[in-house]
Amino acid sequence: LGLGIEIDQPPIKQEGGVTNPKDVERNKNQSIQRCIQSLIHACRCNDEDCFSTCAKMKRLVQHTRSRSCQKKKQHSCTVCKQLIALCCYHSKHCDDDDCSVPFCRSIKNFMNQQQRRQDQRRRMMMMSSSGPSAPPPQPPPPQPPP
Repeated sequence: LGLGIEIDQPPIKQEGGVTNPKDVERNKNQSIQRCIQSLIHACRCNDEDCFSTCAKMKRLVQHTRSRSCQKKKQHSCTVCKQLIALCCYHSKHCDDDDCSVPFCRSIKNFMNQQQRRQDQRRRMMMMSSSGPSAPPPQPPPPQPPP
């Protein structure tokens, strides 16, 4: 992920030295899960002498939460972008209403709003694509007086 905290594993090669795409994807997902676990741990940990991965993650979280990152204001800080992406991965599966992971609640709220909008658009599309229903019966035109 480039946050400097994951322990990269070498790609798994099949016979003939070809990297198996499924293994690469599995390694990537495992790396993301390790980073998420590290993020959750660091956000809950109060031990100042915790292991180095925890300390690095705490610094990354502190950096991303701070308002002093000038690049974040221009959306060009790769550290902030990557940590927020990791928070998004986490938020998709988090059920904790009092989660200590930064931005978790606001990301979940945003994703829920987007889902509601998509559902509403889908319903509107279904209503419009089902074709017009039979028009309501019209009253007969007025008859001219005899």
